[in-house]
Amino acid sequence: MQKLIIAALLSIALRGVIVINAQSVIVQTTDGTESLKLLSTVQNFTFSETEMLIAFISGDNEAFNLTNIRKIYFKDAAVSSIENNIIISSQLSVYPNPAKDCIYISNLKNDKVKVNIYGSDGKLIQQNEVSSESEPIDLSNLSGGFYIIMVNNQAVKFIKL
Repeated sequence: MQKLIIAALLSIALRGVIVINAQSVIVQTTDGTESLKLLSTVQNFTFSETEMLIAFISGDNEAFNLTNIRKIYFKDAAVSSIENNIIISSQLSVYPNPAKDCIYISNLKNDKVKVNIYGSDGKLIQQNEVSSESEPIDLSNLSGGFYIIMVNNQAVKFIKL
């Protein structure tokens, strides 16, 4: 399941759908180590049963054991290290998950945030603006399935029943 989620997020992001302005991908391992890779140097990402392999345009490769990956996220070159620390320390959460009619987002850092919902194919399906954590996001126009919600350069998956 973890392999499928990582593959879906990377596939969507590399198509430029989720993180249009991203300049790098960061792989955080379970020991807290972060490995930053410039997207302009990456040829592709592939997955085996146990590893994520990053192939670089130069011909080099780097492998990450899937059980050692805690998080993969994307960073815009314009984001400062202070802002990046805020993003890293907060854990965006969507609940209830799976959801029936609406979802809520917790750990929002701003008063007003733009919320994008993408289908499993990477297409933007819905855009909302949320003013508080107690404001519901209506899912009544979505059919049942797997979705990715993007807020402040953080992606979280959720399931619509």
